[in-house]
Amino acid sequence: MPRKEHSLEEKLVVVKRYLSGESATSLEHEYGIDHHDVVMYVNRYVRYGEDGLKPRVSNSQKKKSDSFDSQDAGC
Repeated sequence: MPRKEHSLEEKLVVVKRYLSGESATSLEHEYGIDHHDVVMYVNRYVRYGEDGLKPRVSNSQKKKSDSFDSQDAGC
């Protein structure tokens, strides 16, 4: 089953509620986010702030973007 993408706002709410003392399991049931993901979001938030909760760009996406930019430069 593919993972559902959660918005930055939803992740922030979950992280802040966890940091205020709610359990990852209770947040899992309420938001449908696996409790391991809740903890991962919290760890990223603590380490990187809100940027840690934003979608990351993979290397293959960067390469596609770079090749598009280089084609654009020839116009």
